[in-house]
Amino acid sequence: MPARRSDRHATPLEHPAGPRLRAALAATGRLIGRDSFPQTLVAAAADIQHPIATGRRIVVCSPSEGSGASTVGMGLTLAVHTLRDDLVATIDLAESPGGPRGDDDRPALTPATALGALAVNEPATRDDFRRTMRLQPHDDVVIMRKPPGEADLNGAAVHALVAGCTRHCGVTVVVTPPGLEDARTVEALASAHAAVVVTDRHANEEGVARSFVSLLRHLHPNLPFVEVMNEPARLRRRERRELGRDACALRHAPTLSHGQPTSFASLRERETAEILTLTARAMRLSRAGRIAVEGGSA
Repeated sequence: MPARRSDRHATPLEHPAGPRLRAALAATGRLIGRDSFPQTLVAAAADIQHPIATGRRIVVCSPSEGSGASTVGMGLTLAVHTLRDDLVATIDLAESPGGPRGDDDRPALTPATALGALAVNEPATRDDFRRTMRLQPHDDVVIMRKPPGEADLNGAAVHALVAGCTRHCGVTVVVTPPGLEDARTVEALASAHAAVVVTDRHANEEGVARSFVSLLRHLHPNLPFVEVMNEPARLRRRERRELGRDACALRHAPTLSHGQPTSFASLRERETAEILTLTARAMRLSRAGRIAVEGGSA
């Protein structure tokens, strides 16, 4: 009994479990020393900041409503805005339950009002474009979101809006309605340099995701795209392995769901790493895109 009491009150390194404790502490130190987060930031930043031709167009699409396409679109916008000096435009054509919100007292900018402003003002310079889009001197992000009840743009209107933004923005992110049949989605994908496909691979959504990806490859064989899984924690380990390294993962980040630019300070390290990794891959694809594959012009 006295021996056990002395063991119980001994210092950790004098305890019989001391060697195991020292080994665990050493392993923890090695793990912290190999933390991949700084390396992820450096590698992703290099890809995102790589020189590009003005007007890269990245389309975010998904097979079903509520998959997180708008959240992914805001994540891409945040990453590009944070790491580049270009203007960034986000055109969210999907239904927005919360509706767009303006900063301060400025009215919210919708795709329809933005298209009308471009048609009336016909901005010739970047400064003209900034004034047309109601940007403040310190603003570099244009966000257009479709509120409930606003009439849908047709394919020609989407083409004109994307083209108008492309002339003045380094990157234009277009979030399309679910599916591939909508005229807005068809038009956006037809002129895209790259696409991000947001899928839910969990349970009964697996078949829908596979069909969507297969159809996208069939309809746009020369369009490079990356698949991003929403809420990867819901997948079993075997399902994650089957998707391979070509797919990205993104945990839900509520701060990206409100349609306004935020900062990485509001995100956890893991979410930040996932957004930067996805954006870097999308930017790499957009730099090559259809120009390299088809040999044509953008």
